[in-house]
Formats: sequence, C-alpha cells, structure tokens
Amino acid sequence: MEPFRWIMHVDMDAFFAAIEQRDDPTLRGRPVVIGAQPGGRGVVSTCSYEARAFGIHSAMPINEAYRRCPHATYLRPDIARYAADSRLIMQALKGVSPIIEPVSIDEAFVDVTGLRHLGTLNRVAHITKQCIFEAVQLTASVGVGPSTSLGVSPGILLSGTERYA
Repeated sequence: MEPFRWIMHVDMDAFFAAIEQRDDPTLRGRPVVIGAQPGGRGVVSTCSYEARAFGIHSAMPINEAYRRCPHATYLRPDIARYAADSRLIMQALKGVSPIIEPVSIDEAFVDVTGLRHLGTLNRVAHITKQCIFEAVQLTASVGVGPSTSLGVSPGILLSGTERYA
C-alpha cells in the first residue's frame, strides 16, 4: 500500500564550493575549502568533493583542514552570491511543486504527492534535478520518502552525479 504522501528531500551538492567552481573554471577538479582562512580561528563551512577526499568536512577546524590539504584553495564565503543562487533553486522547485519547505540555503522538502501524472517518483526526482541544473548549472541529490522524518526510500535516492546539458 502506498503512503498517503510523498516528500522529496533536495540537497545541493557541496553548494558553496560548487558555486565557486562553476564561476571560476580554474577551481574545477581542485580541492576548494569555504570558511575561515588558515592560520586564524574558525571552521570549514563546506568544501568540494576533491577536498573531502583528504578527509576535510564541514565544521572541521580550519587549521586541521589546512594540515590535511595545504594545497587547497581557501575562500571566504560569499553569502550574498550563494543566496542569489538559492532563490533561483527555490523558484525552480516551485516549478515542480507549489508545496516547498526550505530547510536551509541549500536544501528543501518538496511535496510531490500529486505529481504521479508526471510518471514514477524516480522520474519526478530526475525532472527536479534537471530543473535545478537548468536554473543554476549545479547538481543536487534528491530522495523521496513518506515524510520528512522517516527518511527516504532506498530505491528512490539520486545522487548529484548525473549531469544535464
């Protein structure tokens, strides 16, 4: 029996770092760390997947990140630019479903219960990822489940590795 509701969780992939890499092609394929500057106090806000390969993660002390990867590019956050992209993403989500609950600057819950006319839930997830990519040229990971608190169905989890052109 199908659940009464289907909720999609949308999470942008390494959002701040992905914007920096999108906007500066010299950063693509390189470790990028967004947050405090090495040598001072502070933490990593986020980092690229290339930096994650060195064990760097959000909330890590910036000097620990620097010890793990001194050759990374360390950037201060540009919240105004990230917020502008976030607004475009939320607009793209409204094109998929009018029922959206933003969770943070880079994630939201989207009620996709009434969208079965578009096809399977997997298809709705792909459409959502494509709409986001068309809006901001960034990838997202999405999962669909019966509620915001019960997690996603294992068969309906799409990572951000797909690229749309």
